[in-house]
Amino acid sequence: MGDFDPSSPKASPATTSSVGASPAADAPRKRPIAVWVISIIYFITVFFSLLSLPLIPYMLSGTTSGNDVHRQYFSLGIIFECASTFLLMILNLAGALLLFFLQRPAVYCFGAVIVLDPLYYLCEIFFTNGLGAIGYGSASVVIISDVSFSLAVFGYALYLYRTKVLR
Repeated sequence: MGDFDPSSPKASPATTSSVGASPAADAPRKRPIAVWVISIIYFITVFFSLLSLPLIPYMLSGTTSGNDVHRQYFSLGIIFECASTFLLMILNLAGALLLFFLQRPAVYCFGAVIVLDPLYYLCEIFFTNGLGAIGYGSASVVIISDVSFSLAVFGYALYLYRTKVLR
């Protein structure tokens, strides 16, 4: 009764696998539908954001039509706007890719967005008059929907992290 023989027919695959590995950890995981939806939304958003980047030199040239509020916004905030938009775009894209591949660092990317996104909007409001350039009503809708969606995605990624769906 004492010794274990891995070659015996009674030995299970879980007891003969490598140290720390289990059959459940090696099995491919099914990607939840919400992960597909979130990833597709982020991929489309990043795609259209990249399409808008060539418009920046045109906006900076001063040939755009607009009122003084628009000109002030583009003269004061375009560098900040580009840098912060690019950073948030990279974090969101990295988070979406990591979430799509069910990787745990997705939570950290979306967590960083949760911290940086409100800071970005506060800078837009107080330093570059972004609300005046966009319009107070539509800007409020954009800010509320963006932050709400980011919070929901972060919460879902955190849920997947805690339930061990993310590896």
